[in-house]
Amino acid sequence: GSHMPVLITRPLEDQLVMVGQRVEFECEVSEEGAQVKWLKDGVELTREETFKYWFKKDGQRHHLIINEAMLEDAGHYALCTSGGQALAELIVQEK
Repeated sequence: GSHMPVLITRPLEDQLVMVGQRVEFECEVSEEGAQVKWLKDGVELTREETFKYWFKKDGQRHHLIINEAMLEDAGHYALCTSGGQALAELIVQEK
C-alpha cells in the first residue's frame, strides 16, 4: 500500500508553569503508532534523557511529560512526523 505522510491533527499548545510543576504536551496525529520525534529548540530529545522526559504513546496521541519543570526547560518544543511538525512554547516562571 502507499505510505501516506503522517499529519498532525491536533497541535501542541503553549504551556505556562511554575518551577516544580508538571508539564504535559499532547499532540494528535493522523495514524496510530506513528514514528514521531520530539525536539526542544531544534534538538531531538532522546530516551537517554528519560530521567527528565517521559514519552507516552496512546494510539494517535503522543505525550511529552516533564515531571518537575525547571527554568532551563523553558523553550520551544516540537513534535515532528513524516508529514509535518507541531510547535509550542514552554514558559517556566519562578515561584
